[in-house]
Amino acid sequence: MPKTLCKSVKLDGSPCLGHGLPQFDGLCIGHAPRDRVLEWRKRGGRNSSTAARSRKSIPEPYESVIQELRQGLSEVREGKITPAQFNAMCNGVRALAQIHRLAVEETELIHSEETEVAAMTIAGAHGDLVILKAAARISAEIDRYRAESLIQQGLAVPEPGTTLSSDAPPALVLTDAGRRRFGLQKLTSYTQDDFDQIEALFDRPQINLEKWTAADQLLSAMHTGIEEAIADLERGPAPVRDPLTGEVLTEPPAGVKVGPVNNDDEINTKAALEILKKQRRKAQLFTRILEFRYRNELSVLRPPSVIMEESEK
Repeated sequence: MPKTLCKSVKLDGSPCLGHGLPQFDGLCIGHAPRDRVLEWRKRGGRNSSTAARSRKSIPEPYESVIQELRQGLSEVREGKITPAQFNAMCNGVRALAQIHRLAVEETELIHSEETEVAAMTIAGAHGDLVILKAAARISAEIDRYRAESLIQQGLAVPEPGTTLSSDAPPALVLTDAGRRRFGLQKLTSYTQDDFDQIEALFDRPQINLEKWTAADQLLSAMHTGIEEAIADLERGPAPVRDPLTGEVLTEPPAGVKVGPVNNDDEINTKAALEILKKQRRKAQLFTRILEFRYRNELSVLRPPSVIMEESEK
C-alpha cells in the first residue's frame, strides 16, 4: 500500500514527509492534535508503542493465526461455525506451533554449528569433532613421550608423593639440570640450609653408620649437581631437543611443572660461577671431614654398600 504523506508542513515551510494517518485527517503523529494522539496511544493503535511491544512478544508467523482464531471465535458466537469446527482450528494451530518450534530449534542448532566451525577455521582448527578428539589424544601422547624423555635424561622427576602410571600422565617437576637446560636458572637449588642439614648429620661427638651414609649420599648428589651447573655455565647448557623431531624445545611439555626457580636473572655468569665454586669448596671440605671421621671412628664398620660390593665379588 503506498504511503500517504502528511498534509502539514515543517517549520521551515517544506512539506512534511511523515505518514499521514486517516484517523488524524491525513496528519502524521507529529502534527496531529496532541490529545487525540495520546488517546490513540493509550488504546494501543496499530502504530503505537503499545502495539509495537505486543507484536515483539508474538512471533511473526503466529500473528495471522491469532487473527484467524479471533475471527473464528467471533463466528462461533455468531453461529456461523460450530464449536467442534473451532476446536479443529485450535488443534491445527497447535500443530503449526509445534512445527514452528521444531524448525526454530533446528535452525538455532545449525547456526550454532556453523558458528563453531567458523570460529575453529579462524583459529586454525578443524571443525570435525572426531578429528579434534583424535588430535587431542595424539597431542597428549606426544607430551607424555617428551616427559618420559626428560626423565631418562635426568631433567625431570616425579613430584613428591606421586608415582609413574601407565594409565595417567605422570606428574613431573623439572630438576635443577632441567631448569638450567631450559634457561630458567643458572645456579643450583642448594642453599645454606642444605649444608646445615648435612653438617648436622656428622658434626657431633658421636656419629653412627646410618648418619654417615645419609651424609655421604647427600654430599655425593650435591657434588654432582654443582659440577653440572659449573659445566653448564662454562660451556653453555645444551638445548633440550624433541625426541621425535629433534627440534629444540623452548619450554617444558604439558604436565611438567617448572618447580622452584632461583631469582638469579640479574646475576651474571661470572658471579654465578663464583657462587657455585664457593659451594663446591664447602662441599669438598665436608667430604674431607666426613672421610676423616669415618677412618677414625667407623673404620671397623663397613658401609652397607661396601659390604654388598665385596660379597658380590
